[in-house]
Amino acid sequence: PPPHLGSQTPGCMVQFLRSMPQNGYPEIPGAVGGESPASSSASPASRKHRKRPAKKKQKAYDVELAISGLSGSLCTVVTTSSSTLREVKEEIKRQTDIAAPAQRLFKLSGEELTQDTQTVNNLKLDFLSDSSDDRGRVSGSESPEACEKAGPKKAELSLLRRPSQQAAILAELRRVKQADGALKIFRDAGEAAHQDRETVLEAVRRNHSCLQHASPELCGDRQVIMSALRTNGMALRYATPELLSDKELVMAAVKQNPNAVCLAAPELRDDLDVMLLAVQKDRASGEVFRLASDAIRSVREVALAAVKTNGLNLAFVDPKLAADREVALAAVTQNPKALKWVAREIRSDNEVLNAAGWKASPLPSQAQSLFYDTGVSWLTVLSVEPCRH
Repeated sequence: PPPHLGSQTPGCMVQFLRSMPQNGYPEIPGAVGGESPASSSASPASRKHRKRPAKKKQKAYDVELAISGLSGSLCTVVTTSSSTLREVKEEIKRQTDIAAPAQRLFKLSGEELTQDTQTVNNLKLDFLSDSSDDRGRVSGSESPEACEKAGPKKAELSLLRRPSQQAAILAELRRVKQADGALKIFRDAGEAAHQDRETVLEAVRRNHSCLQHASPELCGDRQVIMSALRTNGMALRYATPELLSDKELVMAAVKQNPNAVCLAAPELRDDLDVMLLAVQKDRASGEVFRLASDAIRSVREVALAAVKTNGLNLAFVDPKLAADREVALAAVTQNPKALKWVAREIRSDNEVLNAAGWKASPLPSQAQSLFYDTGVSWLTVLSVEPCRH
């Protein structure tokens, strides 16, 4: 027994202490050997916050890119799948002396590669098969080890040289930091730059208003419009009519600026997902809900989201929803002035008035029942502006 307990230690205690393992904890059935009771019975919440093992990164594989121009083969770039497109262009520059901004690289399908920060692995290149010259995209199921054993994956890219003036404009756009400066550079760049996809992409990433000078073909380019919408949702005004019916684009625009929903195609202005997102984002004016169709304003989920963001939106909900207790409470809680738009049948409800800041009744409870038949249960409510219902 421990010295401080002396000889007075009960026999059962002595037997218990002798049975304890060296780590100081008794053995518990089901517990992992060497674990303390506290660690073995840790709550799910505590286990949730334990650091998870990092995901194993995919091993990079070798890639051989054959670069050809209008006159034939230019060079061969040997790189890895983890290299970026910018690094590929720098290697092309080293071998051919063609500046990176002057390079326009295309896949065999004709798609231009414009994202310099993308890795080779994410470019979805059309690799050549090992057995023949037949082209086939690499299957996602192929492991990096299989790629390493088979040697470097080979693909072909076409290079068109951008005119020196356009290359200088592109380089200048990449250096500019002010949005107004980007608009001025692009506006004065000329028609050739306005038709160059990479130049337009670079411009709209810095200022969405550059789209007003872009060619009509590029205003119908989904990637160009999406890049502009990340800057300002109102860039949707420059999109072609076909893209105004694209739900994903409209949702991206509304997420950035809820007022962009007014530019969407009519069928999307009646789409529940689009309008719900719009009213949730419109925390200032409330114009989105006011301009919504009657069908949308009569949807309880949309009406509830609208009054939670701006209580005065209660003025535009369907009359039946103005009598909904949850909708009314959400409206007056957000803005007490919304009380005048609450339906008359619940307007003098104690809970509604308390949520609006009316803490006590000027009449005793007995008097309330006397005036109930005449529609007066709270005299104070009579001073509030009558509701539209």
